[in-house]
Amino acid sequence: MLLPSDPSTTLKYLYIATTGLCVMMIGWTLFVPGSWLFGRSQVHDEVAGWYLEYLRQRGLVPPEFFTKYQGHTLIHVTHLLPSALWCAAVPFQLHDRFRTSFRRIHRWIGYIFFSCVVLMALGLCIILQRDLLFETSFPDLPPPLVSFRPIVLMDTLYFVGTAFYSLHLAKKRQFWKHQRWVVRHIASGLFIAIQRILIAVLFGPLYPPPVSREVQRSIFGQAGILGMIISFGCAEYAILLLDMKNKKKEDQST
Repeated sequence: MLLPSDPSTTLKYLYIATTGLCVMMIGWTLFVPGSWLFGRSQVHDEVAGWYLEYLRQRGLVPPEFFTKYQGHTLIHVTHLLPSALWCAAVPFQLHDRFRTSFRRIHRWIGYIFFSCVVLMALGLCIILQRDLLFETSFPDLPPPLVSFRPIVLMDTLYFVGTAFYSLHLAKKRQFWKHQRWVVRHIASGLFIAIQRILIAVLFGPLYPPPVSREVQRSIFGQAGILGMIISFGCAEYAILLLDMKNKKKEDQST
């Protein structure tokens, strides 16, 4: 395993990457392409229309994937908008100096953060109940051999479970354990951003256009699973580095 002599530097790089993923998903949900504004803003729909037309001709993801929540206001309120707020909170909650310098603000952002978790989980339940997973963007195809629904359910349970366990640890003032489980919780949500990047960067060169709808569906699922592996793996690596950093501080103080 590659362990740096100075974990702080590697942790900074991981923090910058995490912040970048959060900024990406804020833009994704608030503006383009997977925005809550579809059908609400003519300017937005005109701009998004150019991108959707590109997807129809050359994309690895069908344009219906980005418009499937149009008209589903309850999903906008319980999933898309809270997810943007959740992403906005992540960089502040992970920043060491911010946490130590602004403890009260950190605590209040934490309450907002965990409230968003509840709303996002509710939104996912509504998405499942209304059968709006990405698989339903392909009504012209036979059902997939392996459904992504159980994976979404398990990740949702893990997403909520890690959040509330970390909150429980914070209330017991076990802050180091709290930090570990917050990192795991964030990984269970941000894998979606990694999935989007993999579709463009990894699968894009592998599948030149035109891409069949069968391949489009397969790519999305494969990128999701690979995104989970990368995200969860990076979280455990970050926790290992945090262990090293804390041990180094303890050794220096003794």
